[in-house]
Amino acid sequence: MNHSPRQPSDVMRWIEYPTNRSPGDWVTWKVHPACLELSSTGRGSAQYGDFVLAAERAALHGLPFGVELERRHCAGDHAIRVVGRIGPPQKPRHMVDLGFLPPRIAAQLAKVPVDVPLSAELKRAGLGDRQATIMILGLMPSQKSRT
Repeated sequence: MNHSPRQPSDVMRWIEYPTNRSPGDWVTWKVHPACLELSSTGRGSAQYGDFVLAAERAALHGLPFGVELERRHCAGDHAIRVVGRIGPPQKPRHMVDLGFLPPRIAAQLAKVPVDVPLSAELKRAGLGDRQATIMILGLMPSQKSRT
């Protein structure tokens, strides 16, 4: 029996993704932090894990994938849903609900006018036995492209 303090469930396999942002002149948003880590454990990690692996396969085959951000306004609160996408943005083959941005970030982004689109790029992901984690980089159109 292995008595090592690290159990197999503690080990994460990390995947780095190539550029996968939507077409356009994007810049990192001015909200801190611009690079966010979202995690899921338990039952939700299977959905995250499926997306992480599907995005890895898409990247290996040169197929489009990424994450989309959807603004929501519910009962006075601002929320931004994160959705994983396999396929082109106009006609995705598969969409996966990855949860919401942290409330503090969503509140900061609520100050961005609604006519300014928000986007994100999947940078890397970690996959373990009981947990899946994704890192996304928040994006918005450059000032030049908005004028």
